[in-house]
Amino acid sequence: MGLRFHRSIKIANGVRLNISKQGLGVSLGPRGAKISFGPSGVYSNVGIPGTGISSRKKLNSNSSQQRTSSSGGEELSVDVRMSIDDETGEEEITIRKDGIEIYDKRLLRKIKSDDSFKKKLQEFRKIACGEINEKTEVLVNVHKYSSSIPDWDGLLEDSKTRQPERYFKRGFPKKMPDIVDVTKMLQIQACDDVNPIFFKNKKRKEYVESRKDRYLEVKVDEWKAEKEKFEEQERENEIRINESNRIEFENWLKEVKLTFEPTADFLKEKLDQYFSEVQMPVDFNVSFDVMENGRRVYLDIDLPEIEDYPQKKARILASGKVSVKYKSMKEKKSDYLRSVSAMSIYFASIVFSISPAIEEVFVSGYTQRVNKASGNIQDEYVYSVKYGSKQFAELNIDNIEPELTLKSFEHRIKTTAQYDMRPIVPFEVLS
Repeated sequence: MGLRFHRSIKIANGVRLNISKQGLGVSLGPRGAKISFGPSGVYSNVGIPGTGISSRKKLNSNSSQQRTSSSGGEELSVDVRMSIDDETGEEEITIRKDGIEIYDKRLLRKIKSDDSFKKKLQEFRKIACGEINEKTEVLVNVHKYSSSIPDWDGLLEDSKTRQPERYFKRGFPKKMPDIVDVTKMLQIQACDDVNPIFFKNKKRKEYVESRKDRYLEVKVDEWKAEKEKFEEQERENEIRINESNRIEFENWLKEVKLTFEPTADFLKEKLDQYFSEVQMPVDFNVSFDVMENGRRVYLDIDLPEIEDYPQKKARILASGKVSVKYKSMKEKKSDYLRSVSAMSIYFASIVFSISPAIEEVFVSGYTQRVNKASGNIQDEYVYSVKYGSKQFAELNIDNIEPELTLKSFEHRIKTTAQYDMRPIVPFEVLS
């Protein structure tokens, strides 16, 4: 793999097509990571955006591609830029040579009819379609990012048998010099220092013999000094690292003890920490209460509004082009119901992953709506569910339907055939 210096300016997400006297080639991918397909093979082009540094590596051989030549035998290089409007799905493809757009219909037809170009164009369309739908996919499947429930029995057993890690002093890696070692050193030195016209070998041998005993003493003294310094450093490392390991191990044991016998303060600290680290593509807020010495945890989720969800969807038409359309109201409500149901599972999983002492998690979601009687905006709860730890641990998260899972637990939720969520009265916090 060779490094090269290259700088480019991104015009739009697209495909790069190169035409030379060897044939047609296509480059596909985002800035900093492209794959090029051409008559000379398939290459990966990986770079660090903004630095101008990239790396090019051949992935396979490709000698069976059709070969063409440009007029005059000179290399013809063209750039293909493609963009897809994520609002309309409208495509725009421009082909340029030396920065000037090509309008020659014959050449344009030849480029666009190339099988490699058409294949990569379809791949780009699929990528563009996926990017348009990506936010919706994340939101309706947020439960798939749920925290795994730890192996509590394994953790408890580990806490009983584990010992702090020990650092053992290393032995000095260098052997003490002997007469053979210093003789070899002096022989090399003699080649530089002794160069008489006559009796060269004899003079060099005398040079070595006259110095080797004293040279051995010097090298042994140097070795002993280095060895003493090394061993002193190892003694210090042993004390320092073992003390650090001891403190770390004791803190871990304290953490395990609190995990199995949590205090309210411990749970609140963990919940604050974990919830503060959650990131989603829409706004939300979580508040909580810890009750009955941690046996029960109540979560209130200020849900995102349906207006904050993607309003459009994309799909690939039979023609291969990307179609972008507004979702129907029913589709938007369906996505919203699935998403907020998935959120309840996701946040419950975080709580259950903190301690096996937590037996129940109550998750209630509310949103802001206009009160038709007063005309004012107020909070309205739209679901409330009581998750039990044992039943929750048995869920196969990747295969569930969030709304059905929510309803398989004790719950309060009212939905219509049109996926409307009616106001409900949530489970109350029991003091």
